[in-house]
Amino acid sequence: MNQCSSFLSRLRTALGCWLTERWRLEFLVRAPVLSRGTGLEWAGLCNRGETLLRGDQGGFQFDGEESSWLTVCRRFPKTGGSLLGHSLTEWPILFSAAGTGFRRTDDPKISVILPVRGTSRGMLLLAVVDAFAAQRGVEFEVIVVEESEEPEIEGLLPKGTRYLHLFSEPGRQFNKSRAMNEGVKVARSPWVLLHDGDLLPPGDYLREILLQESHGAEAARLLRFIFFLDEVSTARICAERRFEVPRELSEVQQNNPGLSTAVRRDVYWELGGHDECFVGWGGEDNEFLDRLKTKKLEAAAYLPAVHLWHAPAPKKESGDRNLEQYRLKMSIPTSTRIQDQRVARESSS
Repeated sequence: MNQCSSFLSRLRTALGCWLTERWRLEFLVRAPVLSRGTGLEWAGLCNRGETLLRGDQGGFQFDGEESSWLTVCRRFPKTGGSLLGHSLTEWPILFSAAGTGFRRTDDPKISVILPVRGTSRGMLLLAVVDAFAAQRGVEFEVIVVEESEEPEIEGLLPKGTRYLHLFSEPGRQFNKSRAMNEGVKVARSPWVLLHDGDLLPPGDYLREILLQESHGAEAARLLRFIFFLDEVSTARICAERRFEVPRELSEVQQNNPGLSTAVRRDVYWELGGHDECFVGWGGEDNEFLDRLKTKKLEAAAYLPAVHLWHAPAPKKESGDRNLEQYRLKMSIPTSTRIQDQRVARESSS
């Protein structure tokens, strides 16, 4: 009897997903010409019970604090592959030839900060660097900030990549906040993009970020969906610098609080930068985003990005995500945390 009830429950859920979510996705990707006049957009897809807010400049903002995964892709993984392929026809991911490097510029408009720890994800980082090297329509620089006991990644980076090494005591966990703060200190641009070293951006990402400034934005978070690749697809990209859309893809996330955030450099310091009390995995991006929302943040998103596969970090795997530290911080009013961070920055400089 229990098995029968469980089967009926799964059947009802699958049928509900078909009737409210899958038909929209299938219509968009299979009949893009017909869908243009309907008001449906791939960036406007979401789960049942969720609400999206339309931005003034286009794009969609998730009406909620928590991130979520597209149910339709988890239940029908082929739809995830179709959605990714469809989004990349509009916003393709590009690569420069591996190791080609960057054209030097004396006047970068935006600095990409990539914080890393050692070589365990070095092949992913190099693929991401080559994706940034292929960015179109904007002058920029890429700064790789490595926190480790000894420099490890510098010799692998292509020509033109700026490199900063931060010494870390043996056995000490990665302090991503520290790496981002130190990267912003040496940045030469009025804008900075704080970006994870395992996330492939579309080829026009930096240009789209800087377009937001003309609309009065002081910060921007433009990635609507994050598509999580499997190990095989990731290995192919790292080896060949060729993107091949997988037939099935079940993990598609919206409203991720971290991974990639662009902000004016002066505004970053007005907020006090990232809180270096967060050591290890998690919490720092969520807390910073809460402070960032006090500024003119463009959060109506419309771009795809692809997350490369890697084994989970030890703290993430164990479930230790700095939750206690995060809860403690969030119990303090936002304005107080901003002031505390500014004082901390001034005293350390």
